[in-house]
Amino acid sequence: MRRGWAEVLAKFAESEPESKKKEDEPVLYFRRNVQLSETREQQIVTFCSRALEMLLIDARSSLFLDRCPMTVERSAELAGLGFAMDDGGFDPKMHTVDWLRTHLEDQLPTRMADVIRGPMLLGKALSGFNDLESRVVESWKKGSAILKANGVDEVRRHYLTKLRESTPCYGAAFFRGLIERPGISPLNIKKVFNYLLSGAPDTEVLVGVNSEFITIIDASKHDLLLVQKIRDCTWRKLIYSSEEIRKGHQHLLFLSFPDEEYIKSRNEFITGKAEQLASMKMNILHIFSSQTMLLNAMMNSVKSAIKEEDDLVAEETVTDSATASTGYPVPGRATVARTPSLSKCHRMCLASFEDGKFIKAKGTYKKVDWETVQRGIEVVL
Repeated sequence: MRRGWAEVLAKFAESEPESKKKEDEPVLYFRRNVQLSETREQQIVTFCSRALEMLLIDARSSLFLDRCPMTVERSAELAGLGFAMDDGGFDPKMHTVDWLRTHLEDQLPTRMADVIRGPMLLGKALSGFNDLESRVVESWKKGSAILKANGVDEVRRHYLTKLRESTPCYGAAFFRGLIERPGISPLNIKKVFNYLLSGAPDTEVLVGVNSEFITIIDASKHDLLLVQKIRDCTWRKLIYSSEEIRKGHQHLLFLSFPDEEYIKSRNEFITGKAEQLASMKMNILHIFSSQTMLLNAMMNSVKSAIKEEDDLVAEETVTDSATASTGYPVPGRATVARTPSLSKCHRMCLASFEDGKFIKAKGTYKKVDWETVQRGIEVVL
């Protein structure tokens, strides 16, 4: 890699000046494997304390980079376990409301800590524990009991489990990109005023890919815009030449994913709650990114791994059915939607289709001749 580093920079670091490219050196550091399954991770951290420590460092790094969006209740519980790891058992005489509010940022990004923390003046709390701070303390007490009974490694395992269950971005690799910002209603005076002052730039996003989900995070607001199972998505890349890039073009990834209503209908149909499957509704989003090739390669790799896992589950299901049949199909992992999808359509420019036919679009998608383009967009269940 070091010998071919100049070639890698020439291909992907197009915005960097040549002087910086010549001086640049690759850095090798530990990161969690994106395709490491939940089951395999649990096996590893059970018998290898060193791997547990390294996975914890990686997970907390992502947390403090604001790449693990979660509910405020979950973040409070996570902070409590973090205090148990770092500061030992909870001591009500030492760990007062003043202490807690002062040290919350040791466990959470400032943005999350500010939501939980109650009012302070000159380093002194103006009130007792609020509901969220009480949740932190309760989680800390539970962590203290685990610490006393089984040691700090067991608290670390609980911390990783809590983080994994709290965010769909756990263990994800992230890629920077832009998505088109929807048009502004003339009735929204505040947004129109901001538009006149600074224009309406595209939304800067972080695109996360782990072994199960693709997620899109608003980089400035740090909230989730999209969560979709990779098995439900298809995509195509559009790569421009260096000359086209200089003219202002940007590499693109077209992401096709099912509409939330269709996902809900499909899950109800699979579980027997609905007798009929609703019309197939799909959305297409375009993501601008200089890392499109890397993003495309990562998603292809993950989807291949998912297919291999599904094939293995199917083989096991056939074997089980051959030995003992109950008359009912055995659901494989592919049919179980453990985590609901999320799509904040009002904050993204999408093209929407129903049963393969174009319905509506926002932004520049309105100018596209979809009768021609949709023949090249692969849509699967």
